Amino acid sequence: MSRIKGQDIVVLIKDNDTWKAVAFMTVCELDESVSVIDIGSATSGKWRHVKPKRMSWQITSGHLASDAQAAVDLESILTTGQRIQVAFIQVASHPSPMTEPPTYTPSTNADAFKRYGFCYITRLTVSARNKDFVTMSVTFTGDGPLSTSLT
Repeated sequence: MSRIKGQDIVVLIKDNDTWKAVAFMTVCELDESVSVIDIGSATSGKWRHVKPKRMSWQITSGHLASDAQAAVDLESILTTGQRIQVAFIQVASHPSPMTEPPTYTPSTNADAFKRYGFCYITRLTVSARNKDFVTMSVTFTGDGPLSTSLT
């Protein structure tokens, strides 16, 4: 099993039948969680006993802003409340995304990390610090389960 490097994990958004990456991606994060309910009673002692209740997931992606036309209009997706399909996926080796947004090819490794799901964009943030590059971050909140395949 090989180690995965950060530049090889990409968030792709499905636009019609084409998967598109957010340009100049610098960081992405997948957060899966489960809420629990207490099932203990007064007679179960001092230790808490819980049971899983609801599962959720969220993807956060940060990237450099560009004056080039974006492959995906994130603001339009957010403001229209459009449900989209995303992939948090390991890709094959590629050129540096700092020079030009590359075309990503999913890794052919059988053990490649991949998660697919439907979601909504629930947050879009643009940050501008004096004398620094402008960055954007986007939060995708899952609607239903994540899957390891497109089926």
